[in-house]
Amino acid sequence: MRIVHLLPGLTKGGGERVAADLANHQAAAGHEVAILVGFEADAALLAASLDPSIRVRLIARAGRGRLSQYREGLAWVWRNRAWLRDQDVVHCHLTYGAVIGTFIRLLRRWKGAPRPIVVETYHAVGMPMSRPRRWLAARFASYRDGLILMAEDGYWCRFRQKHPQLLVRTILNGVSPPGRVSAGDAPAFRKSLAIPEDVELIVGTIGALREERRTEAFIPVFEEMSRRLGRSAHFLIGGEGPARNRVEEAIRTSSIAERVHLAGLVQTPADVLALLDLYVTLNVGSTTGIAALEAAMAGVPVLALQLVEGYAPSEHDWIWSTSDQIALGERAAALLVDHSARRALAERQQAHAMARHSVPVMAAEYMRFYHEAAARCGNSVSGGLDEVGP
Repeated sequence: MRIVHLLPGLTKGGGERVAADLANHQAAAGHEVAILVGFEADAALLAASLDPSIRVRLIARAGRGRLSQYREGLAWVWRNRAWLRDQDVVHCHLTYGAVIGTFIRLLRRWKGAPRPIVVETYHAVGMPMSRPRRWLAARFASYRDGLILMAEDGYWCRFRQKHPQLLVRTILNGVSPPGRVSAGDAPAFRKSLAIPEDVELIVGTIGALREERRTEAFIPVFEEMSRRLGRSAHFLIGGEGPARNRVEEAIRTSSIAERVHLAGLVQTPADVLALLDLYVTLNVGSTTGIAALEAAMAGVPVLALQLVEGYAPSEHDWIWSTSDQIALGERAAALLVDHSARRALAERQQAHAMARHSVPVMAAEYMRFYHEAAARCGNSVSGGLDEVGP
């Protein structure tokens, strides 16, 4: 099968990571995979992790404005329309992919060509965003041969009901287990963050510092934990992004400013995870983020701040979550002082993540989805279902 993943850039975001892991697995299974990116990014961030057989095609050079990137994307599609007709699947990721992917599908329909089918993974389910942005995302999503949701919330459940003719499936994210950190590297990394050697407990989170990620919402959680644990706990936030100033302000005005450490851009999540006694994350229902999946696979217990309004905490969820920051802090503090409970939770979550959130499991679901979407379009795509099995 000839598969093209379309995304803005090879950066360190969760959507980009899913696309890269999926592309790597597809290439290893013998498929012809290309990644079409809107603009240049530091090759060390993600490109270096790609399978050597994957062809990366760049649309625009660095230094272009956002509007220019979209214009160049549309022009690139027109110039390369013959190459695109030879592809079986164009898989869109994130806003840039949604915009350019819509043009590819409209061009295919206009030309009456059988290929490529155009599918999208919508990575922002449950994330806070303005109504106009969410409406626009839904409009783009309706112009697809298939839509994949990495979670479900009320808005997208209603979207599915309004578009019964559209193929919509929920496919859980999968990740590769993080690597191991050598015995000497963990203390060196800890020292670089200025975390004192006598600190007994470290709680952390990793994620892009963007407005919709609400990283500053963890600060009241950390404060409640500190109130219950005293000065024995320090807190670590990994990630970079445009909301860094907001996060820094929330830390500066908190009661724990001297015990919150910003790690900046995290090139290797294992470096951070090796230091943590507990990982906190954002959940959409029972669905969690990429870094939290890595934490669970690394054997770090995970608790979550819930984004779905009215979601009731359940002991049956594989990651316990609540929208109440104080309740989350209380739960986290109790877990940190109970080593046996913490260890048992880590083992259960690790087993769950390995069984349901591995890249092979995710890739098999996507391959089935590609074939189903192609069949609905009266199209046949090369490559059997067994070529990307779990």
